[in-house]
Amino acid sequence: MRIVTRQTVVPLWHYQCPQCHLGSADTGEFAVAEMIYCEVCIEEGEPVRLKRWTVEEDEGPPPAEVLPFEQPRKE
Repeated sequence: MRIVTRQTVVPLWHYQCPQCHLGSADTGEFAVAEMIYCEVCIEEGEPVRLKRWTVEEDEGPPPAEVLPFEQPRKE
């Protein structure tokens, strides 16, 4: 008996690290499917899993839950 399933492989992802906040908006590059952990945080000895979303879903700025914290502006 043979079971066949269809899977969609997403080749490129937008990404942002929840710890150091480095992301595709900063580097101008997308993550490949195999990129799961932040390379900057790994070099600092702490593997942190990236927040990722597909390039096809990009309809403007990244979702609010992955944006770095903004500092209040002084006027």
